[in-house]
Amino acid sequence: NAYHEARGEPEVGVLGVIAVTVNRMLHPKFPANGCDVVYQKRSGICQFSWHCDDRIKPPQQSHIERFKLLVKEYSYGLHEDPTNGSIFFHSIHVKPYWSRKSKPEVVLANHAYFKELNK
Repeated sequence: NAYHEARGEPEVGVLGVIAVTVNRMLHPKFPANGCDVVYQKRSGICQFSWHCDDRIKPPQQSHIERFKLLVKEYSYGLHEDPTNGSIFFHSIHVKPYWSRKSKPEVVLANHAYFKELNK
């Protein structure tokens, strides 16, 4: 998930995506399993856009090693949550309808992160 969402971003951007995935696993509104979080759909809509994008190609092994290491380090507690407990994010290059009434908790690299959404 971090590879597809934060490829090309600095470490803090990758850690932000990892943190949201983990935060969702710990949140009662989301599945407790990482794969279920990543592949979850709500009302037929993918929670992570890359999952429903048929143009996505599998990552090259040489590119994914950095992401695997950061996930492992995060799971061992070697990195703090840079999102302050956020469970939503979007690219700063778009303004999805669901974020319009909410203030981001933090902006890291190319993503805005949210703890909750105001409806």
